Amino acid sequence: TDAPDPSNINYEGLDYDWTVKYKRRAISRLLWFVFMMVVLSVILAILDYNNSLPSTESCDMEYSKDYVTSGNATSTEIDCYCYDLSTEKLLQERDTCKEYIEERSMLTGFLVLSSFFSACVSLVMGLLGPILAKYEEHNVRTRTELTVMSRLFYGYFLLSGVLV
Repeated sequence: TDAPDPSNINYEGLDYDWTVKYKRRAISRLLWFVFMMVVLSVILAILDYNNSLPSTESCDMEYSKDYVTSGNATSTEIDCYCYDLSTEKLLQERDTCKEYIEERSMLTGFLVLSSFFSACVSLVMGLLGPILAKYEEHNVRTRTELTVMSRLFYGYFLLSGVLV
Protein backbone atom coordinates (compact mmCIF):
# COMPACT_ATOMS: atom_id res chain seq x y z
CA THR A 1 0.00 0.00 0.00
CA ASP A 2 1.03 3.57 -0.56
CA ALA A 3 2.09 5.73 2.33
CA PRO A 4 -0.32 8.48 3.32
CA ASP A 5 0.32 11.96 2.03
CA PRO A 6 2.49 13.89 4.53
CA SER A 7 -0.17 16.60 4.88
CA ASN A 8 -2.66 13.88 5.92
CA ILE A 9 -0.56 12.50 8.76
CA ASN A 10 -1.56 13.42 12.28
CA TYR A 11 1.90 13.68 13.83
CA GLU A 12 0.52 14.11 17.37
CA GLY A 13 -1.22 10.75 17.00
CA LEU A 14 2.09 9.00 16.31
CA ASP A 15 3.19 9.57 19.91
CA TYR A 16 0.62 7.09 21.25
CA ASP A 17 0.97 3.32 21.12
CA TRP A 18 -1.95 1.15 20.02
CA THR A 19 -3.14 0.32 23.56
CA VAL A 20 -3.57 3.98 24.47
CA LYS A 21 -5.35 4.63 21.18
CA TYR A 22 -7.62 1.64 21.74
CA LYS A 23 -8.55 2.91 25.22
CA ARG A 24 -9.17 6.43 23.87
CA ARG A 25 -11.38 5.08 21.09
CA ALA A 26 -13.32 2.92 23.55
CA ILE A 27 -13.89 5.90 25.85
CA SER A 28 -14.87 8.11 22.93
CA ARG A 29 -17.32 5.56 21.54
CA LEU A 30 -18.80 4.96 24.98
CA LEU A 31 -19.35 8.68 25.53
CA TRP A 32 -20.97 9.02 22.08
CA PHE A 33 -23.17 5.98 22.75
CA VAL A 34 -24.30 7.35 26.13
CA PHE A 35 -25.06 10.72 24.53
CA MET A 36 -27.10 9.05 21.78
CA MET A 37 -29.02 6.92 24.31
CA VAL A 38 -29.92 10.02 26.34
CA VAL A 39 -31.09 11.74 23.16
CA LEU A 40 -33.08 8.69 22.10
CA SER A 41 -34.73 8.33 25.51
CA VAL A 42 -35.83 11.98 25.54
CA ILE A 43 -37.18 11.69 21.98
CA LEU A 44 -39.08 8.50 22.86
CA ALA A 45 -40.51 10.13 25.99
CA ILE A 46 -41.80 13.04 23.91
CA LEU A 47 -43.30 10.67 21.34
CA ASP A 48 -44.84 8.52 24.06
CA TYR A 49 -46.55 11.54 25.57
CA ASN A 50 -47.79 12.57 22.14
CA ASN A 51 -49.22 9.09 21.56
CA SER A 52 -50.90 9.08 24.97
CA LEU A 53 -53.11 12.02 24.04
CA PRO A 54 -56.57 11.12 22.77
CA SER A 55 -56.82 10.95 19.01
CA THR A 56 -59.41 13.01 17.16
CA GLU A 57 -59.07 10.84 14.05
CA SER A 58 -61.98 8.68 15.20
CA CYS A 59 -64.37 11.64 15.28
CA ASP A 60 -66.90 10.51 12.71
CA MET A 61 -69.96 11.95 14.44
CA GLU A 62 -70.91 15.43 15.50
CA TYR A 63 -72.07 15.69 19.08
CA SER A 64 -74.53 18.26 20.34
CA LYS A 65 -73.79 20.61 23.19
CA ASP A 66 -76.72 19.21 25.15
CA TYR A 67 -75.38 15.65 24.89
CA VAL A 68 -71.84 16.68 25.85
CA THR A 69 -72.98 18.69 28.88
CA SER A 70 -75.49 16.04 30.02
CA GLY A 71 -72.79 13.99 31.73
CA ASN A 72 -73.34 10.95 29.51
CA ALA A 73 -70.55 11.76 27.05
CA THR A 74 -67.20 10.02 27.25
CA SER A 75 -63.97 12.01 27.24
CA THR A 76 -63.39 10.99 23.60
CA GLU A 77 -66.83 12.28 22.63
CA ILE A 78 -66.15 15.55 24.45
CA ASP A 79 -62.81 15.83 22.63
CA CYS A 80 -64.60 15.26 19.31
CA TYR A 81 -67.15 17.94 20.17
CA CYS A 82 -64.41 20.41 21.09
CA TYR A 83 -62.33 19.49 18.04
CA ASP A 84 -65.13 20.60 15.72
CA LEU A 85 -65.52 24.01 17.38
CA SER A 86 -64.00 27.20 16.02
CA THR A 87 -61.48 29.01 18.18
CA GLU A 88 -64.06 31.58 19.23
CA LYS A 89 -66.61 28.92 20.20
CA LEU A 90 -63.90 26.88 21.91
CA LEU A 91 -63.11 29.83 24.16
CA GLN A 92 -66.82 30.25 24.92
CA GLU A 93 -67.05 26.55 25.82
CA ARG A 94 -63.86 26.49 27.86
CA ASP A 95 -65.59 24.93 30.88
CA THR A 96 -66.76 21.98 28.79
CA CYS A 97 -63.55 21.74 26.76
CA LYS A 98 -61.10 22.39 29.60
CA GLU A 99 -59.35 19.00 29.33
CA TYR A 100 -59.22 19.23 25.53
CA ILE A 101 -57.67 22.70 25.67
CA GLU A 102 -55.12 21.58 28.29
CA GLU A 103 -54.15 18.49 26.27
CA ARG A 104 -53.75 20.44 23.05
CA SER A 105 -51.79 23.16 24.83
CA MET A 106 -49.47 20.53 26.29
CA LEU A 107 -49.08 18.94 22.87
CA THR A 108 -48.18 22.28 21.32
CA GLY A 109 -45.72 22.91 24.13
CA PHE A 110 -44.11 19.52 23.63
CA LEU A 111 -43.85 20.09 19.88
CA VAL A 112 -42.06 23.38 20.51
CA LEU A 113 -39.90 21.68 23.14
CA SER A 114 -39.01 18.82 20.79
CA SER A 115 -38.05 21.30 18.06
CA PHE A 116 -35.86 23.21 20.50
CA PHE A 117 -34.40 19.94 21.81
CA SER A 118 -33.66 18.78 18.26
CA ALA A 119 -31.87 22.03 17.44
CA CYS A 120 -29.82 21.88 20.66
CA VAL A 121 -28.87 18.24 20.08
CA SER A 122 -27.79 19.05 16.53
CA LEU A 123 -25.58 21.82 17.86
CA VAL A 124 -24.08 19.62 20.58
CA MET A 125 -23.47 16.78 18.09
CA GLY A 126 -21.68 19.20 15.77
CA LEU A 127 -19.40 20.24 18.63
CA LEU A 128 -18.99 16.91 20.42
CA GLY A 129 -18.34 14.75 17.34
CA PRO A 130 -15.08 16.46 16.30
CA ILE A 131 -13.87 16.77 19.90
CA LEU A 132 -14.28 13.04 20.54
CA ALA A 133 -12.76 12.09 17.18
CA LYS A 134 -9.71 14.28 17.85
CA TYR A 135 -9.38 12.73 21.32
CA GLU A 136 -9.00 9.31 19.67
CA GLU A 137 -5.67 10.46 18.10
CA HIS A 138 -5.91 8.71 14.73
CA ASN A 139 -2.70 8.41 12.71
CA VAL A 140 -4.19 10.11 9.65
CA ARG A 141 -6.50 13.09 9.50
CA THR A 142 -8.71 11.34 6.95
CA ARG A 143 -9.61 8.73 9.56
CA THR A 144 -10.48 11.47 12.06
CA GLU A 145 -12.76 13.15 9.51
CA LEU A 146 -14.35 9.81 8.62
CA THR A 147 -15.07 9.18 12.30
CA VAL A 148 -16.69 12.62 12.65
CA MET A 149 -18.71 12.15 9.48
CA SER A 150 -20.02 8.71 10.39
CA ARG A 151 -20.98 9.72 13.94
CA LEU A 152 -22.78 12.82 12.75
CA PHE A 153 -24.54 10.87 10.01
CA TYR A 154 -25.85 8.26 12.42
CA GLY A 155 -26.67 10.89 15.04
CA TYR A 156 -28.66 13.05 12.61
CA PHE A 157 -30.34 9.95 11.20
CA LEU A 158 -31.40 8.91 14.69
CA LEU A 159 -32.56 12.40 15.56
CA SER A 160 -34.59 13.02 12.42
CA GLY A 161 -35.63 9.43 11.71
CA VAL A 162 -37.20 8.79 15.09
CA LEU A 163 -38.93 12.18 15.29
CA VAL A 164 -40.49 11.82 11.85
